[in-house]
Amino acid sequence: MIKTKMVLGLPSNISNLSLCEHSKQHKSPFPKDLATNDFTLLELVHMDVCGPMPTKSKKRFCYFVIYVDYYSRFTTIYFLKHKFEMFNTFQNYMAFVENQINHKIKTL
Repeated sequence: MIKTKMVLGLPSNISNLSLCEHSKQHKSPFPKDLATNDFTLLELVHMDVCGPMPTKSKKRFCYFVIYVDYYSRFTTIYFLKHKFEMFNTFQNYMAFVENQINHKIKTL
């Protein structure tokens, strides 16, 4: 980069600079004990709440909650103005999916 002058303001003598040591970051293998074929619909539902966002939406939402069925990956998202609305969204989600699929949520 110095020879080709790709970066402006980079010192030409890098022998005085301290260089960071690099190392490869190793990841552990993804656990295979939770295979999706071990579950049925709504046996395991993942829920996550995010917020407050630094910028509110046009309708003044600053939180969201997302529900994901582990087996089918069916995903539902609800936008919230206040965090206390989360319980109402869970009741709505539970009524909706249990009515549509005719199964009960077993684990959240």
